[in-house]
Amino acid sequence: MCKAHHIAFCTYKKNIQNGMSLKDALTSKKDTTVFDHLGNSYPSQTAMCMAYGINQWTFLDRIERGDSLEDALTRPLKTYFCTDHLGKTYKSRSAMARAYGIDPDILSDRLNEQKWSLEKALTTPVGAPREELKVKDHLGNEYLSIKEMAKAYKIPLKCLEYRLRNKMPLEEALMLPVDHGNAGSKPCKDHLGNEFKSMVAMARYYGKSPKAISACIKSGGNLKKLLAEDRIAEYTDHLGNIFASKSAMLKHYQIAQGTFDNIGGAHS
Repeated sequence: MCKAHHIAFCTYKKNIQNGMSLKDALTSKKDTTVFDHLGNSYPSQTAMCMAYGINQWTFLDRIERGDSLEDALTRPLKTYFCTDHLGKTYKSRSAMARAYGIDPDILSDRLNEQKWSLEKALTTPVGAPREELKVKDHLGNEYLSIKEMAKAYKIPLKCLEYRLRNKMPLEEALMLPVDHGNAGSKPCKDHLGNEFKSMVAMARYYGKSPKAISACIKSGGNLKKLLAEDRIAEYTDHLGNIFASKSAMLKHYQIAQGTFDNIGGAHS
């Protein structure tokens, strides 16, 4: 019966509950007319929102938050802008990316995951030659890519990328032995009770290799003996300059320890 009169059963039932006769319950149509704050009438709420150029869900959300009808219909939408490295403004990051011919997802990855500067992220072509993607270690040494830097420090590329994604400082990410897990990035103490922010920091203080300290700890060796021996050992470069440790000498020359170990070094 309801189907024959083109009326929903729930509407028919509600009409009957409201005391309508059978005829009225089957033929009465719901009045959807709405009025704006100026008194103008519209056949529906959707039509009113379209007249004011506002999304109906935005309108309903404003009304639910307690906005007046006028504010809900007429208040301009917030506009979010972003600016490139040249000061030019765009309506969104996606619009900025497209203006530079870059997929928005690639731009987001460069900025959020790879931590590139805005200028580099916008101006480096997708699939650019390796020389355009150079990276630097904590000593300032430059490499053709993060893969080359990982190779110089004898650490798997995936391991290095994982550490950097998890906010590990670059020096620790490069120097921490792979087989030591994440423990080497946590605070630790030496045999005297002195606390260091990480095993790498302790190794630097004592002029030792993080790998040597890691191996000593894992094997249950004598950490005191390892850290105490040759504490005042000095390293001399080819010009006769004396440094407190090999680490200090390498830092002075801005050379990665992995690179130095590959070519050999003089210890005195």
